[in-house]
Amino acid sequence: MGFEPKYGDPDNTLLFKIASLLQSQTAGDVSSFNGRSGAVTLTSGDVTGALGFTPANAAALAAYVLKAGDTMTGLLTITQGTANTSVFAPGGGSLTGANAQTFFDYSGTWNTSGSPTAFKLNITNTASGASALLVDVQASGISQFSIAKESTTLFTRTQADTSGMVLALQKKGTTGNAAAAVANGDTISSIEARGFDGTNQGTAYTFRALALEAFTTSAHGTRIVIGIPAIGSTTATARFDLRATALALTNGCSMNVALGTITASQFVYEGSVTWNAAVTFTGIKLNVTDTSSNAASKLIDLQVASASVFAVSKSGVLLTNLTFDENVALVYDAALSADGKYCGVVRDGVAAAALAFGDVVYFVSGSSRWDLADADAASTGGDVQLGICVLAAAGAASVTKVMFVGMIRADSKFPSLTIGAPVYLSGTAGAVQVAQPSSTDQVIRRLGFADTADSMYFNPSNDYITHT
Repeated sequence: MGFEPKYGDPDNTLLFKIASLLQSQTAGDVSSFNGRSGAVTLTSGDVTGALGFTPANAAALAAYVLKAGDTMTGLLTITQGTANTSVFAPGGGSLTGANAQTFFDYSGTWNTSGSPTAFKLNITNTASGASALLVDVQASGISQFSIAKESTTLFTRTQADTSGMVLALQKKGTTGNAAAAVANGDTISSIEARGFDGTNQGTAYTFRALALEAFTTSAHGTRIVIGIPAIGSTTATARFDLRATALALTNGCSMNVALGTITASQFVYEGSVTWNAAVTFTGIKLNVTDTSSNAASKLIDLQVASASVFAVSKSGVLLTNLTFDENVALVYDAALSADGKYCGVVRDGVAAAALAFGDVVYFVSGSSRWDLADADAASTGGDVQLGICVLAAAGAASVTKVMFVGMIRADSKFPSLTIGAPVYLSGTAGAVQVAQPSSTDQVIRRLGFADTADSMYFNPSNDYITHT
């Protein structure tokens, strides 16, 4: 059967000639073909010219470039042609103006009770570098989102390159800045969450930033930092800073611990530390700079069912009852360390005259002030309230403190006391003495007992007698 061309189709003219040539018994039957005469031998150019395209072969298919409008159906299998070359590398895309087309757009329907996977990458990792990545999404050659070959390790930009960062989980290097390789079993040491700024997001700054960073250098130790920028700012200021050596809450940040309901014994706060140096340590310290606050402000307020059980005002006043359980005591210092030391029950007061530490004083009812007590008269040492000065007063109307009961040491004020013996009010204003007053009309009133030659337990008797 001969080749039948479709008449009226000029593209088939050459095909007709080729078909006629193929139908010929010998080359001699053709006197000329495609501008050539004599014995004509067909070439690959004759075929491709007749077809209008180059027939595909294995090599051509391996390098085939998909063009706009190309459609593929069914399962597409791509096999690496040559070792150490890319398997699938589309490129050359460009968007200009206000265009926002998607470079990769896939849509499908899952209507199954199975567990399908939209995107699957299976690497047989027989050998690869420590920083090998399963996924690396870049913008302008900079990694924005990447996943290491260990399935638990997620990277984004390094700490020093955080603009536009959404989420980062990465292991820091020894400086705390460079991203380092993560090995199996490593703990993720950095979490950062930052919102986009107003330009990128298209709205005003309404985000909060979080950064938890772990450092291994001796200068920082282990550290957790939470940075919270103010509304309208892109700069995160550290407001929670936890290190091996210190916990810092700054810039108006407060710490709120909410554990919810617990049904087993559990600490709300538990801390442990070893003090191993001949210095003065402080376990818990709160330093408030009170430039302006309400008078009812509190330094501490411990509550049960919203009711205060232990509270201290900003001036150090205990605002709740102090209840001792059985076998619990209020213990005085057994040995006061130096001259001018005391411990006991004290109240603030106003002086009626100049007072020194260790002066015995009495309460003047007419002025509500404290003046020097004197055994020479009942009005200044007898039927009056006695105390002992523990805060010197410069003169009349000066603030002072008066102790009613407790331990006091006044080396320069007291005479040499007899340990364990009574101590009496003296006929010298404000002084104490070991012997009972013996002059006529002097008041004999016991003030307490000597603990050492320079200190005494002050607990004045409410009774007195007048020497005759």
